[in-house]
Amino acid sequence: MGIVGYSRIGEQVARISSAFGMKVLAHKRNMSVNTPLANFQWVEQDELFERSDVISMHCPLTVETEKMINADRLNRMKRSAFLLTSDRRFRLPGGFPL
Repeated sequence: MGIVGYSRIGEQVARISSAFGMKVLAHKRNMSVNTPLANFQWVEQDELFERSDVISMHCPLTVETEKMINADRLNRMKRSAFLLTSDRRFRLPGGFPL
């Protein structure tokens, strides 16, 4: 499970994923937060997109994050991976809603 944006919701997703025995990869701007979870690892965004089977986005749509999902990142993902977000405003390259 790859988690982008490790705040309250991202942390809860990590806890649930860990409880199911998943390896958890996470990224946030400040990756200094300690976590008691087993199978947890802080990684850079590109590595998270390359290694994750499921990527769950938990970051607000801002000027800094609006271009986070781009063609390069999508090409880094496994062909079988899923990309999840609850923010309806995120768009795929080309303007398609995510």
